[in-house]
Amino acid sequence: MCRPTSNVDIALESLPDDAHRALGQAMLRPHLLLEIFDILIPKHPASLVQPDTICKFIVASQETLKCVYHLLRYRFNRIYHQGCRPDKTLLLSNKANISILFTEELHVKSLLNFSGKVIQEIMNSVTRSAWLSPFFDGLRSNTSLTALNTCAGYGVFYVYADSHETFPPVYTNAFHLAHIETYRRLNHYDITQIDQPEKLEELVILGDARSTMHLVPVLEIKLSHLKKLTLNAKLRYYGAIRVLRNLDSIPNIIMNDVIFPKPRALINLNRTLEITRFNFDTMWKAIQRHPGFITVVSVQEGSKRGRNENAHNLIISYFSDLIVERSITSKSCCFKGLLKRSSGKKSLTLQLVIHWCY
Repeated sequence: MCRPTSNVDIALESLPDDAHRALGQAMLRPHLLLEIFDILIPKHPASLVQPDTICKFIVASQETLKCVYHLLRYRFNRIYHQGCRPDKTLLLSNKANISILFTEELHVKSLLNFSGKVIQEIMNSVTRSAWLSPFFDGLRSNTSLTALNTCAGYGVFYVYADSHETFPPVYTNAFHLAHIETYRRLNHYDITQIDQPEKLEELVILGDARSTMHLVPVLEIKLSHLKKLTLNAKLRYYGAIRVLRNLDSIPNIIMNDVIFPKPRALINLNRTLEITRFNFDTMWKAIQRHPGFITVVSVQEGSKRGRNENAHNLIISYFSDLIVERSITSKSCCFKGLLKRSSGKKSLTLQLVIHWCY
């Protein structure tokens, strides 16, 4: 573990020259300390601030230590990346994808504890190793956590559930896994290992939702206590309707990437518009039947063979009551439109793109 030393000159001897000059000024003007640290931070994404750099910086004075606390609270408050040995390293990242590295051999217990208290997003694994105990102790009193991925690991869920009434929104990439219906795997961690799963109120699903038919019964049985379900995964049209039908116990469902069926290229434009309108109305009926707050954002793109001189007016006639935005390009024979219907706590949006000649 890194320990402060009384010999500041030795501790700072390997800092860059510009950091030394800035440090002399910052002792009189503490607000410049953040500028010193900016000198030490690499400027390109995926860079690492090495643990020895942090240790040398914090032993300079009480003010430099406060500066690092400030950085952990307001900048390096996300765990997005996993080190080569998750049981030996901890990476605290900022929005620019630059990370502060702590290791089992070189870390500061007080900083780990403070980081656990103020961490805002844990989207990768944190192993419950002995040297990370201060981090988990801090996590018990955390009031800032806004996002938690299932791959964070059992230790994170256990400690957080033991000291909090509910989990923050929980994210997972496991929507498409083949064994999701048995809950055997959820992004390499068993969902059944989440301590007190009834505290999970909001689930956000990422990735590719290819096995919707397998997923829905599991959600209905296992996640009926959810208050909000957000699907950012690509979801097929009929899968989305199935979700709405089977998950009527969830009061708030958001589907952000529903793919409407693409009409066959050989059918004419008129028939394509009929099918699209029918699918839109069918989805809207499914939304209306659900008792909760429903938001569906969808897309459909298709191409038609042959020319149609009346295509502009024909498209508008089918969707005149739905069009919010539109763009028709005569040269490319392309219609781009945003169709929307909403009522109270329900809404359906379709981004429609149709090419009708070559």
